[in-house]
Amino acid sequence: MHALSEANLGSRILSQILSGDISELVKQAKTIEQDKEAPSKAHLTTLKDYSSKPAEEQQVIRGFSGINPMHSKLYRTNHCKETSPESLTLAILSSNPSLPALNSNQQTLALSYLSIQLSIRDREQLITVLCRSSPDLLTQSIRTIIPAYDPIIRALHNAADLSGGVSDLEAFLNDLIKVSTIDGKSKGADVKLPTVEDYVTLLQKHQGSSHRFIHQVLKNGKELSVWYHGYAAHAAKQYQQKSSLVLDDNEGVGAAAAGDFTPKLPTLLSTLSERDKTAVLQEIDAHASYLSSLTTASTDSMKATIRNLAAGRSETSKGPGMYLARWQSLMDETPITPATSGGPVRSGKSESVRLATAVDIDGKEKGDAANVEEVDKSVANPPDVGKTVELLAPRFKEILRGLVNS
Repeated sequence: MHALSEANLGSRILSQILSGDISELVKQAKTIEQDKEAPSKAHLTTLKDYSSKPAEEQQVIRGFSGINPMHSKLYRTNHCKETSPESLTLAILSSNPSLPALNSNQQTLALSYLSIQLSIRDREQLITVLCRSSPDLLTQSIRTIIPAYDPIIRALHNAADLSGGVSDLEAFLNDLIKVSTIDGKSKGADVKLPTVEDYVTLLQKHQGSSHRFIHQVLKNGKELSVWYHGYAAHAAKQYQQKSSLVLDDNEGVGAAAAGDFTPKLPTLLSTLSERDKTAVLQEIDAHASYLSSLTTASTDSMKATIRNLAAGRSETSKGPGMYLARWQSLMDETPITPATSGGPVRSGKSESVRLATAVDIDGKEKGDAANVEEVDKSVANPPDVGKTVELLAPRFKEILRGLVNS
């Protein structure tokens, strides 16, 4: 009963936080509705209704935004000269051709209003799923997780000085906040952003605390080290290659580079025509070269950081890590609806999009809003692999399903 009440308390706290966000967003929506230059009530109602449409219907409408210039032909013929692309707001409003055209200011307000309504919808759905679902999924998850980790928590409590560990953690977090804080008074070139060397120095400063904690656990909690060793061995075994294929690593990649999945890769290409196969192989080669360039850039960054630390310099702005670079490129490539009816399709690296990320939920700029990091142009742009995904993805998914079910 106590566990249930605590889980329900967690649901109530989560619901209150999300409800607070919704209240702030509703205020912003009302501000737009009361603006003298706001679109008509019919425009805003149409945009608001879009947020409650089924996901499939929303995807169809999104597909027309900046992709299909023939959609909304009637609306475009009546109200604007642009042929492509169109903003998401225009794609939505095209469902009612009788609506009057929007001027540039109204288009901006309409896009903001749509964004607010979608944010409200997201939070309402989170509340429904996490806090009001039947059965109570959140409570069930907590009831499953806590007993699983209870022996570890108890053994850790008996083995280590948690008071000293928490104090060390507090000191680390205080220093981390201090290193990460940007002077809000500085602007432009005068802004001093934290460097990779700053964070390395921070970790070196506090590594003694982690060593003390780990030593206490290993010395006083023998069962913890046994459990962790067993877990690590079990996790590593999941990646063990069962086939007899040998990885020829002379050039960093080889015949068995995909492990046990390697023999299945040729079957993906076997069903393609020679023309499609040539196109796919060209894209794969280009992508392999791109990943190689990321690896080189990551290695160079690591070497530069080590040299700077030895020389007492602090100037590396981009840290090592090819997967972080790839993740950043995926966000930068994400298509974003045009800001205007005839404007270009934006992406995650567009200036207007990046500046929008500096606005908090209450509509105010965050503390470091003036210091939005510039797009890193030193990293090569990823090649287009759309043809490969289009041709191989369906068969690839079938093979994966077969492995899971076998």
